Amino acid sequence: KHPNRLWRRHAQRLLVERAQSDVIPQLIELLEDSTVDETGNNAGVTHALWTLHGLPAAAGNRLQEVPAELHRSLLTHAAAGVRRNALLTLPASSQSIEWITSADLLHDADAQVQLAALLTLADMPADPRAAEALAGLLSESQFLQDHTLKDALTCAAATQARSFLTAALHSVDNTSPAAGEERGSAFDALE
Repeated sequence: KHPNRLWRRHAQRLLVERAQSDVIPQLIELLEDSTVDETGNNAGVTHALWTLHGLPAAAGNRLQEVPAELHRSLLTHAAAGVRRNALLTLPASSQSIEWITSADLLHDADAQVQLAALLTLADMPADPRAAEALAGLLSESQFLQDHTLKDALTCAAATQARSFLTAALHSVDNTSPAAGEERGSAFDALE
């Protein structure tokens, strides 16, 4: 929690290089800090997340020792930087997909969090809930007009290919005479 970023990064690096588990309880305690600083961030929580992510374990990393509800709560932290990094450190699992979709992080107020949610879904296993959420974005101009978000949406949709295409086709009102035209426009926007 040092105010100087240089010292925080050195501490994080040294803890990861040391690779000892004796600091895990203190790092998990740091994750419980819900405050934000004058810049609207909480760098201590972010560094604790990435330190746990970098510490080796028998299988994976030490983030698996963080209570699930605590990691989930970080997805709704007041600091956008914490939400973004909590997304980027999620394991590739159906539980993570459920957390992302239930917290509606694809519609977060911060564009960096939206981008992290899309890129995290791109690394997740195929899941109908993710595909449904991604297909819903096809009708939202902010995702189709922003080149970065559109590229991230394309990456995430590719991971969810079969379910995404099914959901995208069903997301358009098929009773509308312009349904075919709307579908074509939405898919053209992804190009």
